[in-house]
Amino acid sequence: MAAGTARVGFPDGDAGMLDRSIQRILVLPPETRLFVGHDDGPGGRDYCWETTVAAQLAENKPVRQGIDEATFVEMRTTRDRELSVPGLLLPALQINIRGGHLPTADADGRVYLRLPVDSF
Repeated sequence: MAAGTARVGFPDGDAGMLDRSIQRILVLPPETRLFVGHDDGPGGRDYCWETTVAAQLAENKPVRQGIDEATFVEMRTTRDRELSVPGLLLPALQINIRGGHLPTADADGRVYLRLPVDSF
């Protein structure tokens, strides 16, 4: 099952860099298993967490054989302009910038994810 590609419509996103990274993976043997994350099951399809290089080359529209970098960049950036902000983006950013660790607990022993409202 094809899984798509990562979004690049966030600060410092670079569709060309993403394509070059993907191409390094797609030259691996066809049977190479790929474990993917952050799949949102678009269009109601089942979530995809595992695939192969062969499946991606055959089924994944943005990266299938014959798609050059310029075409990929145009497809990815056009698509990203149409996407809404992911619902869990702000909590995910707070955890990602800590290297996957939750913030330290407050005095009450609870861990909170916070969003400053005075910086907008």
